[in-house]
Amino acid sequence: MFIIVFFLFTIYLNYSVDGNTLNVDRWSALENGAKALINGDYPYNFLSHMQHKSSNLPMLMILGLPFYLIFGSVGYLQSFCFLLFAFLIYKMFKSYKERLLILLLIVLSPSYVYEVYTKSDMMSNFIILLLGMYLILRNLEQKSAKKIIILGLFSSMLFLTRISSVIPLLLVLFYPFISFSLKNKLIFIISSLTTSIIILYIGFHNANNFSEIVKNNPFTVQATRQPLYITLSFVILSVLLSFRIKVKSQYYSFSGLLLFMMIFIFFIISLLNYGLQNVIANSYFDISYFNMCMPFVIVSIGLMFFNNKRLKLWSL
Repeated sequence: MFIIVFFLFTIYLNYSVDGNTLNVDRWSALENGAKALINGDYPYNFLSHMQHKSSNLPMLMILGLPFYLIFGSVGYLQSFCFLLFAFLIYKMFKSYKERLLILLLIVLSPSYVYEVYTKSDMMSNFIILLLGMYLILRNLEQKSAKKIIILGLFSSMLFLTRISSVIPLLLVLFYPFISFSLKNKLIFIISSLTTSIIILYIGFHNANNFSEIVKNNPFTVQATRQPLYITLSFVILSVLLSFRIKVKSQYYSFSGLLLFMMIFIFFIISLLNYGLQNVIANSYFDISYFNMCMPFVIVSIGLMFFNNKRLKLWSL
């Protein structure tokens, strides 16, 4: 009942809030991209309602497309992702009390309500990534050719939503990939490359020429907002940490920690370059980037709390 009530609340917010009045334009960048894919246009030639270039990778546009076609707004993607999160919590936690407390952590979070209100896809993107990691970990238990193909498919789809997703994905996949047989390595590479080529083709094939892609593309936009040398440093760190993980819960906790640390460094750099007034009041830095780590942090808190046999506070 709780899930249904909050789900209907997210639907109401999406319906009642006029996105064009918001000082947040992730929704319009995603929606314009979805429209362009339908109309056979190059999606990265269109600006948001705040005149910003889109930083959405092609897979995120593909995910938003059904909601635009069915409901007329990509904002409803957030409602669907709440149901995905609820499903994941149902699978990961055993009792009703555990599930309820974890769900309360997200629905009572101002940052999450802000995401729903502004129709932002940031946290939804990482809820999808979190679910993808859970499914990848389950498929890693069986190393059949079919499972390896699914791993390649999932990993490519998740990476092509946002560049930062490479950090959790490397935590989950790098060490297992090293242990694959040569045959399974080749199957994984072929599967992931084939999936990537198809997704990139969908996103870029409507460009008039290669120069247009070089001029307008999401990789350049994301790189300007996230210094490449810092992102690469955390990519290397995630590879090294993948060898240190002992239990499944660490995949989620390390993912949340690395994403938080990376965004925090970007935040400090912005403070040093532009000052507190510009960063906070004039939006020189998007504070909502911290929402990348939120799904992982919430799940990690639950796993650490409920898996610790010495803590029985929830039963009081």
